[in-house]
Amino acid sequence: MFVQDSTRGIWVNLEKAKPNVSLKAGELVEFDGITEGPDFAPQIDNPRFKVIGSAPLPPAERISFEQVASTMEDSQRVEVEGIVHKVFKRGNRLYLEVATEGGRVTGRIPFYMHDYLPQIVDARVRMRGTCGSEFNSTNQLTGYTSTSHSNHG
Repeated sequence: MFVQDSTRGIWVNLEKAKPNVSLKAGELVEFDGITEGPDFAPQIDNPRFKVIGSAPLPPAERISFEQVASTMEDSQRVEVEGIVHKVFKRGNRLYLEVATEGGRVTGRIPFYMHDYLPQIVDARVRMRGTCGSEFNSTNQLTGYTSTSHSNHG
């Protein structure tokens, strides 16, 4: 899970422990955790959350593929634009493989509950979400994702 304040975002590791409260995009939270650095960037482990209100999502900064590829925007809310080359679904996630000027980015839309795939191959899209870098088991960079923060349908 990604969290972001007014300055930057960070990955919160939920693999070992699920959140102690139900959380959704746009909630304002306080949390405690332990900082760790198992990969290329710091993250938070063993989080404990307290929901204290709601807030608008931070604005998405328009970035280039070169900025995505630098990994400097990892865990940040961003916007990228490109042409959809492939649409597919795994479980309740919809994936868009998008060619941008400079390279490919995969958009990941969680909670996609429809049985059909949108017919948007060759469409120009703008994706807003949190930028993430994908690594394999030997910590080699394998791709880039932008995860949407809202239900799409």
